[in-house]
Amino acid sequence: MNDVARAFERNMLDDSREYTRVTKTSPSRYLQMINDNGGVETARRLAIHPKFHEGFTRAWEHGCLELTAEYLMAYGRDRSYRSLFDDATLASAERKLKQVGVEPKPS
Repeated sequence: MNDVARAFERNMLDDSREYTRVTKTSPSRYLQMINDNGGVETARRLAIHPKFHEGFTRAWEHGCLELTAEYLMAYGRDRSYRSLFDDATLASAERKLKQVGVEPKPS
């Protein structure tokens, strides 16, 4: 795993702690996926899945979509994270976010 992928995974784990604080629920399946597959592969799988996953829906309900893997990969604080994913995966993440009204924040 390279430094960018390591940082991405760390950010996913940090965001999951904040997600737990905000939603009052533990993203246990998400954390298990990260443990089993790594952060990059977990984010890829969530982004390309045709439906919104439970964590995404709960984040939308609590107004914290910036804590989702899709947001981190597409619009996250470190734009170098985009290099971890192919164009189709990024487009899928962006499409899901746009469906619920999330656009990138101006830099």
